[in-house]
Amino acid sequence: MIKRLLALNGLAAVFAVINHAVVWELTVMFWWTDRYLPAGTVDYVPQESWRFFTVGLIDQVVFIAVFIFLFISGFFNAVAAGREQRSVPWKLVFHRVKYLLVPYLIWTLAVLAINLVQGRTQTPWELVKTILLGGASPQYYYVILLVQLYLLSPLLVPFARERWKMLLAITGLLQLLSLAAHYAAILNFDLGRLEMAATILRDWHLLGYAFWFFLGTVIGFHLQEICLRLYRWRWLLVAGMLVTFVIGFLEWGAVRDLSGREWISPQVIFFNRVFVLFALLSFVALDNLRMPFSNTLSKLGQKSYGIYLIHVVPLEITARLVYHIAPQLLAYQFIMMPLLVLAGISIPVVMMEVANRSRFRRYYKYVFG
Repeated sequence: MIKRLLALNGLAAVFAVINHAVVWELTVMFWWTDRYLPAGTVDYVPQESWRFFTVGLIDQVVFIAVFIFLFISGFFNAVAAGREQRSVPWKLVFHRVKYLLVPYLIWTLAVLAINLVQGRTQTPWELVKTILLGGASPQYYYVILLVQLYLLSPLLVPFARERWKMLLAITGLLQLLSLAAHYAAILNFDLGRLEMAATILRDWHLLGYAFWFFLGTVIGFHLQEICLRLYRWRWLLVAGMLVTFVIGFLEWGAVRDLSGREWISPQVIFFNRVFVLFALLSFVALDNLRMPFSNTLSKLGQKSYGIYLIHVVPLEITARLVYHIAPQLLAYQFIMMPLLVLAGISIPVVMMEVANRSRFRRYYKYVFG
């Protein structure tokens, strides 16, 4: 299972890069059209184009990346606790947090420096909030979320071992409440006195994502028992994954129509998360199924945190270079997306390989995790 999880971690790293390349593809479609559409074009509606449909379909597959990362982190948390210890030692937790936060701070400062060069300035208080909340890049919220989960794990891991049904029920309920708060915001519901609580449910990622971390922890502790149960339902789980993939894709469009807006950003809403659940349980149930390109994905899996931290920089630089140097390429999704993904994966990997083979190797963990 551990080898398969390492390959799955590598696949999640690739998915994360693709997921964030989608953001630049949407930027091209909505805000950079003047660089590649013929002058005088007035009837271009991105939401009605094949390009928008394709990018939505891609996003429907790759948004699962963070859920996979959380699931795998939770699983290895159970491995760290082992059979003899009741919970995860605080010493190990602080060790993990250190190697999450130091690289995060380094790359956060790098992103902030790039923003400063582009003229985007912040007050000292805004900088502090940006660093504490993972706001330097939209993707960095995940690091702060994972740190919170690790700090909670010594307290909650015993429940994952002994009262796992209760733990999953509570974290699952919190996730549903978080989703309800997101639906309310999208559909412009007036929640009155409940608005403050809804804001906390929407903005505090821990409440909406803890379930996936502790699902991994529970399966890590009860792997054999759960595998036997899931194996009996493996094809039903696969069928559920395929069905909810389609429903999730349709749900986002339906919610957009109900909102009355021309545009809302892609949302990870109810059926998306049901799809994630079916996908992860199918992965556990089909434990003898070998993943394609598993060796390559395993190597990427070992570098997944570094890739996640760094890729936002080459994605932005590549997109802006194309904008200024070869804007005609912006018109072709089949060129732009592979180019962005290639830059987002290869540049971090090359940087890590060079660092690992140089005299700076001893600092590798502090820079790349």
